[in-house]
Amino acid sequence: MKALIQELKLALHALCRVTGFSATIITTLSLTLGALICIFNLNHLLLVKELPYPDAEQLVVIKQLTKEQGKEGASAQTIPGMLMWYKNQTATSSMAMLYYAQASISDHPEQPRIQAAYTTNEYFSLLAPPMHLGRGFSDDEGFEQHRAVAVLSYASWQKWFNSDPKIIGQQTQIGDSSFTIIGVSAEGFHEPRLHRSEDMAIFLPWDFQANDVTDWGMRYGSVLAFAKLKTGVTMKQASANLSKSLNTLFLDQDNVKPGESMSAQLTSFKDTIIGDSQNITLTLLAGVIGLLLIAATNVTNLFLSRAAQKQRTMAIQAALGAKPGHLFTAMFAESLILCGISALIGLVIAGWGFVLLGELAAGHLPRLNELSLDAVTLLFSALIAVSLAALFAKLSSRVVNYEKLKEQLQCSGKGSGLQVSSSTRNILVCSQVALASLLLMGGAVVIEQAVSTVLKPLGFNEQQLMHLRIDEGESYTSNKQRNILTQEIKDKLSTLPQVAQVSRSMSAPIDGSISIRLNDVNQQPVGGYQVNLIDDNYFDTLQLPIIRGRTFTKETSLEQDVLEIILSESLARKLAPTGDALGKIFQLNAREPLKVVGIAKDYYVPNANQENPAERYYLPFTSFIHLGFDIKLKTNGELSKQQVINLLKQIHPNIRIAKFESLVEVHHQKIYRNKLAAGLAIALTLLALLLAAAGIYGVLNYSTQMRRYELGIHLALGAKTHTVMARVLKESFIPIALGLLSGIVLAALAYLASRQYIAQQIEFNQLVFLVTFPVILLTAFISCYLPVRKIILADPVKALRSE
Repeated sequence: MKALIQELKLALHALCRVTGFSATIITTLSLTLGALICIFNLNHLLLVKELPYPDAEQLVVIKQLTKEQGKEGASAQTIPGMLMWYKNQTATSSMAMLYYAQASISDHPEQPRIQAAYTTNEYFSLLAPPMHLGRGFSDDEGFEQHRAVAVLSYASWQKWFNSDPKIIGQQTQIGDSSFTIIGVSAEGFHEPRLHRSEDMAIFLPWDFQANDVTDWGMRYGSVLAFAKLKTGVTMKQASANLSKSLNTLFLDQDNVKPGESMSAQLTSFKDTIIGDSQNITLTLLAGVIGLLLIAATNVTNLFLSRAAQKQRTMAIQAALGAKPGHLFTAMFAESLILCGISALIGLVIAGWGFVLLGELAAGHLPRLNELSLDAVTLLFSALIAVSLAALFAKLSSRVVNYEKLKEQLQCSGKGSGLQVSSSTRNILVCSQVALASLLLMGGAVVIEQAVSTVLKPLGFNEQQLMHLRIDEGESYTSNKQRNILTQEIKDKLSTLPQVAQVSRSMSAPIDGSISIRLNDVNQQPVGGYQVNLIDDNYFDTLQLPIIRGRTFTKETSLEQDVLEIILSESLARKLAPTGDALGKIFQLNAREPLKVVGIAKDYYVPNANQENPAERYYLPFTSFIHLGFDIKLKTNGELSKQQVINLLKQIHPNIRIAKFESLVEVHHQKIYRNKLAAGLAIALTLLALLLAAAGIYGVLNYSTQMRRYELGIHLALGAKTHTVMARVLKESFIPIALGLLSGIVLAALAYLASRQYIAQQIEFNQLVFLVTFPVILLTAFISCYLPVRKIILADPVKALRSE
C-alpha cells in the first residue's frame, strides 16, 4: 500500500506536467461517466430498488377484465364487483379501494381544479405514509362510516392553503361538500402512481364518491383496488380465487350476454408503477454504455500514445531493476488518478442530471423524486473508475516490450521509438466507427418515430380551440334540466366578442372519452369503440370534415324513435368493408336502432392507449356523464378562466369549472414524451459522433505523424499532394469501412432483440440508412483528412529534418 501511495504521488506530479493530456481524458470521461451514473441510478431505482412501502413485495393492484366470446376485452372496473372483493376477502389480508377524480376547492377564490383520490382507510395502513401534520384515515373513518374528513398532500397544503401550520381541524369545501382536514402528508411521501401520472392533491373517504355502486353496466377506468396478499398465497392463487368469485356474481346479473365473463387481473405493485418505462430507461442505458465504450476507446489511444512517449523513462526504470509489475503499477497510478477525478466530476454531473430528469420527465417516468446519490451509486462509480483504470493500464503495458527496454538506452533514439502497431490502431478506429454507427442508427430510429408522432397533424384545427367542462353541482338533477343548462351556457359563450363558435360535447377530441359496445341490427356485438356525444355544430367548430352524409341537425336528440349515429371513416370501413355504411342500422340496446347518417374524417390521437383509436362513433348530445363545450376563439382572441367563472356565476352560483384547457396545450402534453425521447436521442447521437470523430482523429493523427518521414520523401521526390492524400485516405478508410459494416450487423442484431424483448412497435425505416451513412462517412472523412492535410501542407524538408 505504501508503494502504491508513493506511485500515486509520482503519477500526480507527472500528470501536472502534461495538462493537455490530463484535461482531455478528464473531460471525455467525466461527461460519459456522469451520463452513465445518472442512467444507471435511474435503472437501479426502477428495476432493482424496493418500493418505500411496508411489505411492498406482497402488495398487488387488482383490476377486472371482461371477455366476450373468448376474446379478452379492455380493463374496465365495475364498482359492485370490487365491493364484493372488499367485503369478502379470502385471498387478501387487507384491501384499499381507490377512485381517482378531479374536484374543485369551492371555497378558494380561484376555485382550482385538483386531483382527488377517494379511498378507504386501508390506503394509509398499507402504505404507512409519513405525515407532516396530523394523521391519515382511521378505522372509524373507513368504509361506510360517512365521516367527512380529508388529508392534504404536502404540495397542495403549500400551494392552496398557504402552508398554514394550524390547518388541522379547519374546514374546506370540495364541490358541494365540506370536509374537516385531519392531516397533511410529509414532503418525502412518495405516492404510488397506480393510475394517473399526477400526484394527488387531496385524499377523501370512499363514501363520498358519487358513482353508482350497484350498476354492473357501468365500467370505470379510474377505479381500482390494491391489496396485501395473505401469507403463503401466490398471485396466481389469488387471481384464480378472485376471478371465480367475481365471475360467479357477474353471471347472476341480468342482461349478461352469452359468452360474456369477467376475471381478476393482478399485477405487482412494482410492475404497475413502472409500467413500460423500463423500455425507455434500458434504451438510455444501452446508449450511454455505447458512449462509454467510444470514450474508453479514445482514452485508450491517448494512453497508448502516453506509453510511447514514456519509453525512455521506462527503459531507465527497467535498467535500475524495475520489474513489469512495477511498470504496470506506475501506469495504473496515472490512470487511477485520472479516472478517479473523472468519476468525482461525473457524480456532480449525475446530480445535475437527476434535477434535469425531474424537470423534463416528471409525470412521464416513475419514481423520479426518489433519485439520489446513494451508497449503491457511489459504489458503482468507484467500481467503474477502478475497472477503467486497470483496463487502460493493462492495455498500455501490453505495447511495452520489457525485454527490449534496456536496449533502447544504447540507441540514439532516432527511429527507435516505441510505436503503437498498425493492427492496434485499426482495431481502435474500427471499434469507434462500429459503436458510433450503432448509436447513430439506433438514435435515428428513435428520432424518426418520435418526430413523426410530433409532426403528424391531428386532422382538425386545434388552433384557438378550447374545451370547457362544467360541474353543475346538485342544482340540476334531471337530464332535461341539464340539457337546458348546457344550451343556455352555449348561448352565453357565443355572445362573447372573442368567441367564434361553440359546440356541446361530452369530451374533448384528444383528451379522454369512454368506450361503449356497439351491436348490429340483430343485437350481435360488433365491438366496443370510443364514443362522443356532440351537437350539430361540433364538426364546424373543430373544422373536421364530414366525408359523406351529414351531421346532426338542431332537432336531433336521443329521444327520437330512430336515433342517428355518425361513424368515423375507419370505423365505417371496418363495419362495412364491402359497401357503404351510410343508412346501415346499429344498436346500443334492443329496440333502440341507430341509423348511420354521416361519415366523418378520422382524426389522430397521439400515443393513444386504444388499439385502433381512429375507430369511433358519435351520438347526439345529451347530458350524460360530462357536460362539455368546445369553444373556437377568433384570431388573436383570448378567453381566461376567470371570465368563464364570472359567466357561469351569472347562470347559477354553484356551477363550477371542472376542466378548462387549450387543445394546443393538450396536444403538446401528449407529445411531450416523444419530444423528450427525440431530444435525448439527438443529444446522445451528437455526443457519440463528437467522441468518435475525436477518437478517429487522434488515432489517425498519431498514425500520420509516425509516417511523416515516408510522406516527406514522397513529396520531396515530386509526388502530387492529391496523390499522397488519396493513398493515405484509402488506407485509412479500410478500418472505417470494416467498422461501418460491423455497426450495421450490430444494429441489425440490436433491432431484432429490441423487437422481441423491448418494444414490438419499433419499425426500421430506409431513412435511417439515408441519414446514418452520409453522416458517418462525412465525419470519418474529416477526421482522416485533417491529420494528412497538416503534413502535406507543411514543408517536406521539415519532415525529413525532424527524423
